[in-house]
Amino acid sequence: MSWVWRPLIAMKKKEQPIVTHFVAVILGLMVVFYLALVFLGGVDYAAGLELVLYVLTGLAAVMIFGLSLATLRKNDIRKIFILYDVQDARFVAKLYEALKIAPFRVLWDKKEVQVGDNVEDKLKELFDSSSDIIFVISHQSIAANWANPAIAKAVQKNKRIFPVLLDDAEPPEALQGIKAADFRLSFDDGYFSLREALQTRREEAPPPSASANVAPNAPPSAGTD
Repeated sequence: MSWVWRPLIAMKKKEQPIVTHFVAVILGLMVVFYLALVFLGGVDYAAGLELVLYVLTGLAAVMIFGLSLATLRKNDIRKIFILYDVQDARFVAKLYEALKIAPFRVLWDKKEVQVGDNVEDKLKELFDSSSDIIFVISHQSIAANWANPAIAKAVQKNKRIFPVLLDDAEPPEALQGIKAADFRLSFDDGYFSLREALQTRREEAPPPSASANVAPNAPPSAGTD
């Protein structure tokens, strides 16, 4: 039965309690089923136990298949990383909550970086694993020393960049030709335009711009100066 338990051990800690509870429920139902077979159906103990084991094995196989399928689907979900300045965190929190219902996974450092993680390494991992970037344009983010290197690296890695206008700050030169979602007058208007853009299929992207010549190996950052 090691084939049943190994996938459970390999699961993330936050997922294990759910599976443990599910297994406990199955075992409880199997006990009830067994007792019903023995005392109500007149089935001998050995035959009843054998039937219970068959049913339990079948349920375990279905559970493992379902978990594997869910993991594959989760890995296939498009990931979108938010680049922003820490002073804009309140806006980003609202945006993150609004985008959670969309059919893609939004990567926000406040939710993804855990206690004990190396912050810089984790941010780089989130950045590299994403296919798209939401860049929150504000006076704070434009003034940050991580902005241009991060944008240059996104262009180099052929990621789609979705600019978000939070105030009247001028977008970086590399993004001035890209239509931005405008949140300056209305959060709802900006949100719906951004969500619609995020849901569109990606067309064949052009090669990285030669003008993006800022330190391509500089580690991306989010929420930091």
